[in-house]
Amino acid sequence: MDKIKIGIKTWSNNTKVIEQLKTAYSKGIISYVEIYVVPGTSANISLFKAMNIPIVIHSTHSKHNVNIAKKELLEYNTKMFKEVVLFTEKLNSETIILHADYDGTNTAAIACLKNFESMVKNSGMITVENMPKIALDGTECLGQNAEMMKAILQDKYSFCLDFSHAYKAAFALGKEPKKLINELLELEPKLFHLSGAGSYTLKDDHLNLFDKRNEMDNSFVKKAIKKSKSKMVTIETPVRNLESIEEDLRNIEFLEEL
Repeated sequence: MDKIKIGIKTWSNNTKVIEQLKTAYSKGIISYVEIYVVPGTSANISLFKAMNIPIVIHSTHSKHNVNIAKKELLEYNTKMFKEVVLFTEKLNSETIILHADYDGTNTAAIACLKNFESMVKNSGMITVENMPKIALDGTECLGQNAEMMKAILQDKYSFCLDFSHAYKAAFALGKEPKKLINELLELEPKLFHLSGAGSYTLKDDHLNLFDKRNEMDNSFVKKAIKKSKSKMVTIETPVRNLESIEEDLRNIEFLEEL
């Protein structure tokens, strides 16, 4: 796909798709796998290592009660991050993606990131993802625009541009989505997350790219990825069947045909 590097996201408790991921990699369909670290699954590290596929790590997030923006969760966040670091080291990953998070403060988030930074090889491994304006619980997110992201990144952490989050933030802020994305692109993303987004709800959703509710300009997004330095993009569309990557492959095919 003209040098775009596609990744498929899976979870560290889902080993059923490993053989399918190996096949997709051997066929040149994907260039890497992004693994979300589910707490208590480090026993599966050897299985993912045996894939012999480049790995990006996604840190444990609010699904497992981690929130870097909450001061009172600093100790818990740090405890959960230890297993994330273990996955990162054992799988030779150079990237750990974290959410900027919600219902908290930049001060707390920065303090937490500083803790995390002391646990990894270099600050550039820590890659913070932009957020929609409104979290799933209705509270407000950090990192919803370029100014807020820049304050968190502090010119030392890397940036993951999530297109769906940007569209959702733009819808909620009453801003033209492409303008917001162009502002975020100036932060030089290390990689991208891609899924569809619609204004029917301002909360995060992650639609398939081919979903009729998707209001994203997919061609604009593809051009933005191709112009970037890294050109790495993880397909983060919904997984209906945890035993198959067929839906991921359908989204990849849709992107290729644009």
